[in-house]
Amino acid sequence: MTSAGSTPATPDIRVLYDGECPFCANYVALARLRERAGEVELIDARERPDLVEAHKAAGRPIDEGMIVETEDAVYFGGDAVWAINALLSKNPLLNALSGRAMLKFVYPVLRFGRNSALRILRRKPIDPAREQL
Repeated sequence: MTSAGSTPATPDIRVLYDGECPFCANYVALARLRERAGEVELIDARERPDLVEAHKAAGRPIDEGMIVETEDAVYFGGDAVWAINALLSKNPLLNALSGRAMLKFVYPVLRFGRNSALRILRRKPIDPAREQL
């Protein structure tokens, strides 16, 4: 709680994800980021078209992967999953199994599964321009 006249704390981590994607929403919930990583802002991309557009302009289309922003860097797609895993786990074996190199191969399969599930559930892409593809 902030006192009168003070500003709210800036989150250490911001996660922009698809709140209508069952995989994304469950992953963010299961990660229990707020318990383990300090001040975290979880942002449903469907409620923040301004952030979606800003990241798209920077080459990070949200329909192709979640985004994790830290004080030092912005992570996208498989790198975002890696960043979350690295923040949460200090276990070197677990980190090796979910390392960046491994996620470069695995993440496209995960994204295909996400996109397929969204089609089956009849959920639209976050970016309206993707509906025409």
